[in-house]
This record gives sequence, structure tokens and C-alpha cells, in this order.
Amino acid sequence: MKLSDFFEKHVRVFTCNSLIIIGEVIDYYPAIGTESGEDEIDIFPNGTNHIIRVKESEILSIEELFL
Repeated sequence: MKLSDFFEKHVRVFTCNSLIIIGEVIDYYPAIGTESGEDEIDIFPNGTNHIIRVKESEILSIEELFL
């Protein structure tokens, strides 16, 4: 799973803390540029005005949604 493959796509993300996030990936951060040292993505969830940043280690599974 490469998080960069999901940039600007609609996704469903299952996280290790039991969250299911459905929305558009609006930004991708490679590991070399993050404090955590791992890839991260920003998701703009459907129906909200917030952005959720998710680290690669927090993701159990991610799938593209075809709308």
C-alpha cells in the first residue's frame, strides 16, 4: 500500500483506533518531510469542515471508492 497512490481520490480508511473515515485525500506527505518519519495523508471527510491527518502506521486498510 503506497499512500501516494490515493492522492486526490475518494477513499474509505479503517484505522487502528476503530475509526472509519470516508472522504477525499487532499494532501500527501512523504516520510522524509514529516516529524513522525512515516508517510501521512490528509483526508477531507464527506459532510464535515475538518481535515484529518492519518499516519501510515494508523491505517489498517484503505480502499479507493469509485463514485
